[in-house]
Amino acid sequence: MDSLNELLQRLTGLFLSKQANRRIAEETEFHLRMLRDKYRAQGLSDHDAAIAARREFGSTARMQEDYRAQSSFGWMDTLRGDVLYAVRTLGKTPGITALMILMLGLGIGANTAIFSFLSELLLRPLPYRDPDRVVVVGRWRNGTMWATSPRDFAALRDKTQTLESVTTSFLYRGVNLETAAEPRHVPSIHVTHEYFRTIGVAPQLGRAFLPEEDKPGGPHVTVLSYSLWTDAYQSDANILGRQVRINGAPHTIVGVLPEAFSARARAKLYLPLQSTLRGTDTNYTILARLAPGATAEQASAEVDSLFAVVDAERAQRATKGQPFVRTPGRAISAQEDSAGEFRSQVLLLFGAVSVMLFVACLNTANLLLARSAARTREIAIRCALGAGRGRITRQLLTESLMLSVLGGLSGIGLGHLFITGLARLSPYDVLRHVSLDQRALVFTAAVSILVGLLFGLAPALHAFRLGLGESLQQNATRVSAGRGTLMSRQVLVIAQVALCTILVAGAGLLVRTVLNIRSVSTGFDTRNLLVSPMVLNADKLESVQALVNYYEQASRQMREVPGVLDVAYTNQLPYEGQFNLPIELPDTATPDRTMSMQFRMQSPDTFRVLGMKIVRGRDFAQSDTTGAPQIAIVNEAFARQFYPQGDVLGKRITMKNYLKVPDVFTIGGVVTDVREMGPKRPVPPAIYVVAGQLPLTVVKGVFSFVSTKWIVKVQPGVNNVIPQLRRAAGSLDPSQPFVEFTSMDTVVASSARLERVLMTLLAAFAGLTLLMVAAGIYGTMAYMVSLRKQEIGIRMALGARPRDVMAIIVASGARQVIAGLMIGFAVAWWATKWMTTFLFQLKATDPANLATAAAILLLAGVLACAGPARTALKLAPIKTLRMD
Repeated sequence: MDSLNELLQRLTGLFLSKQANRRIAEETEFHLRMLRDKYRAQGLSDHDAAIAARREFGSTARMQEDYRAQSSFGWMDTLRGDVLYAVRTLGKTPGITALMILMLGLGIGANTAIFSFLSELLLRPLPYRDPDRVVVVGRWRNGTMWATSPRDFAALRDKTQTLESVTTSFLYRGVNLETAAEPRHVPSIHVTHEYFRTIGVAPQLGRAFLPEEDKPGGPHVTVLSYSLWTDAYQSDANILGRQVRINGAPHTIVGVLPEAFSARARAKLYLPLQSTLRGTDTNYTILARLAPGATAEQASAEVDSLFAVVDAERAQRATKGQPFVRTPGRAISAQEDSAGEFRSQVLLLFGAVSVMLFVACLNTANLLLARSAARTREIAIRCALGAGRGRITRQLLTESLMLSVLGGLSGIGLGHLFITGLARLSPYDVLRHVSLDQRALVFTAAVSILVGLLFGLAPALHAFRLGLGESLQQNATRVSAGRGTLMSRQVLVIAQVALCTILVAGAGLLVRTVLNIRSVSTGFDTRNLLVSPMVLNADKLESVQALVNYYEQASRQMREVPGVLDVAYTNQLPYEGQFNLPIELPDTATPDRTMSMQFRMQSPDTFRVLGMKIVRGRDFAQSDTTGAPQIAIVNEAFARQFYPQGDVLGKRITMKNYLKVPDVFTIGGVVTDVREMGPKRPVPPAIYVVAGQLPLTVVKGVFSFVSTKWIVKVQPGVNNVIPQLRRAAGSLDPSQPFVEFTSMDTVVASSARLERVLMTLLAAFAGLTLLMVAAGIYGTMAYMVSLRKQEIGIRMALGARPRDVMAIIVASGARQVIAGLMIGFAVAWWATKWMTTFLFQLKATDPANLATAAAILLLAGVLACAGPARTALKLAPIKTLRMD
């Protein structure tokens, strides 16, 4: 009970300090009064009695300190005093304090934002049951996981010993979902019935797919994501069993997935695969759950051995003269796979913001060092009065920690703004839902404390550099640390310049990369083109003629819209990536060799609308329809590779695999090369055919992978044409949705979207860091001018010209920048090599880029020296010579 009373007394003393101090003073005065009365009774005068009473009572200050130590927590009381003193000290220079808080807030906020993205990718577990047991199985090539074939999946499912369950999915693609309000274009995925059991996700409503629903010709059923259920069906609890039309065919809703899973998934609609799993096309993704006791390494070894058997069979069936290259199999964790495509980008940005934060720490330490130098006399007096070095160090660290805490609080607000901006810029859907969470707040708190200790050490160490006597002899009107402080601050500036060099050089590489990408010729005219994908309903594919009729009617409707000049369509737009079909070239030296070739199915006028020129032969004509001779047009890359002598016209192309009887096309023309797969990859050989001349099996095969892409050429400056286009095309079939129209320039620009985002962010971080470095140079040079006032006055009195004085100051700043650049170049030469994968037509160690970075930093240094130089020129020699 006594211990409890003592604890309550100490807590009361801690929070009621004013009352406690008043009570201590009253008790002290009571005891002194009693002693005075005692000595007056002995015949002493009032003055002598007061002196005797104080002599007998002892030190009132020590007694009061002892009483406080007994009535409260001494260390907390001391800490409170340190905090209050730090508040008063920082409040004396509100401008510098606000500048330090802003710099720290920017650095901590940027780190908090990027850490939030890293946390989402690497630390937040996938919404699966035991997510560390779920692996992705694929073909491992050049450090990247590639898709697999149905035969790979079948071999793994039937013979695995290390995997508990195995599932596969086929592509992510859009489908048409007819709702009561309007038809929607919804991203979907086809999966086997083991899918949800393998990843360990149970539907929130209803059930998953049954084995009989996954067989070819099985019932048409679907499972909805949570977001689609809430958005399209207003969270209707009676949704199960309802019939909906998907791509024109009726499907029954059998389940709704939980919200946590839907938030991380790309697909909004799940359909059973219903495949025989006998094909060899590599467009399947395999997920598996490790068996009890099995590891990912054991699974990888087994996967590779099973895939080797499949590859041996494929090698035996390979066409003579066609080389077969085996790709090994591998199993990696699903968490690693999900982060793999953007791990390097986020790590690059995290490195950049870490450099930015370190520069902010160095600059804050620089400012605190100047303040500590000005307070040397104060600290010396406190030491002379009995304060120990530990007590003074604790006080200085309290000030720096308070700054870092305030910087951390501002960093939380700035971090939220950074996250919002980064999420909008991100080219990845999974990163558009990142927010500040508990993990990010803990990270911010830890960084704030670490930063406070880091930049608080320099002033704490500097405070005791001079001896006590020497410090007390310093004139209060002069900066007491002298040359030693200047040297320390110059070292900090050099470190800042070195770190900033890395960021500026990295930003320069990305700027050059984006410019290089934009300078690549597209091969077609992107001006005034609008494009829109459209997934065809099943009834449009009843026959090729029905398909062509629909296209012609839709094109005619859209051409009637005011401002529309022309309309065309294709199965794949330039810059959208690859779409391959197997072909043979019977008129070459290897007529039996089957090759995978870029294939484009289009309307007769697509070349005209895209501005692609026929360089040899003829263009497609409206007469190239079903029953007419089958004509193909190839690009220049095709002609160069397979017919270098120029005799490509009239040669044959045989399409295989989709038909029992091969379809033979005759090459009727050669068209200019187009960057079909984007600016960073070479132009591949490509074949173009008219949709009306293809068999229905080929058409259906094409549309099982891709959708129709409409291309609309409009008059320059026309506005509000998109709603009219949607209404015109939709008037033919209200159940046929169009995806939003966008400009072809946007499609081309999106090919470099990742590089542009990285360039923008890295340039922004480099710019902020450069401003911090300039502020550090400015402060150091201003401090140097204050130290050298008498020297400058003497020089000017002896006839030094203003430009000579300015040259001295600028040269001093330039020396610091050059020293930092030399160190920074050495580090940047190594660090920028990590950016090689992001660069295009540029080496990471490009000398011109490093020279540009050096010029930018030198210019910033010179401009930062201009202010102190002007101050030096305004000094009056007479006044400076009279200074102590």
